[in-house]
Amino acid sequence: MTELLTKDTFASLLHAHFSLPDVADEALTLELIEVSGDDHATALTKGHEYFALKFRGPAQSFLPQHTYRLTHEQLGTHELFLVPVAQDAQGFYYEAVFNRVL
Repeated sequence: MTELLTKDTFASLLHAHFSLPDVADEALTLELIEVSGDDHATALTKGHEYFALKFRGPAQSFLPQHTYRLTHEQLGTHELFLVPVAQDAQGFYYEAVFNRVL
């Protein structure tokens, strides 16, 4: 299933919601708001892939830096290391970075 975790896969899911079933008694979700980094063709020629995902979560629920299980109906469940990077009136923002040899 990890072959699905590419920049192109996540780009097609921009603004999708991912649930975090292990975080709270009630359903906590994050919205994928940005996908940045190398495109897949560039990554193949360089022999490595780098991209970052930015998620927005609710303003009332802060998540500390940690590895979380995120679930999406198309991708299934995967563990991602999320780092809080910002906060505003709309909520808290988190980043997950992928950097791997192809």
